[in-house]
Amino acid sequence: MPERLRQLTPLMLAFSLFGLLSACAKSGVGDACVDDTNCNEGFVCIVAGVDSGRCMRACEDGVRLCSDGLICMTFGMRNACFLGGNTGFGEACTSNLACEAGTVCPSLVSFCAQACASTLNVCQLVELCIEDAEVGAYCGPRE
Repeated sequence: MPERLRQLTPLMLAFSLFGLLSACAKSGVGDACVDDTNCNEGFVCIVAGVDSGRCMRACEDGVRLCSDGLICMTFGMRNACFLGGNTGFGEACTSNLACEAGTVCPSLVSFCAQACASTLNVCQLVELCIEDAEVGAYCGPRE
């Protein structure tokens, strides 16, 4: 075998292997998807707002916050740890889908507020985790 071909063979094998693994790989959190089959096990493909589908970690109904602080939201018949929208903390909102990751839009305050739960309280010392039937719970001022 000519020297040049001998040098290229390992490189060609590496590229072929990379291509094969890439074709078999499924998407993880936040990756684009068309349906659940595009996502890793334990993830679901969610279309929320104006976004195209994104893989999000599945969560159980009744869970308010996921272990990483994301909000467990219902999309049709499925629940997912929502990666968030584009409206920042403290900015005016009209929907949970608009608020950035880890925040909710309680109608009582109409701005994106930090989400909380008794099992995962992330509020500051001057705040209290306020229960809200609409959004679960959010951090608000102590009275």
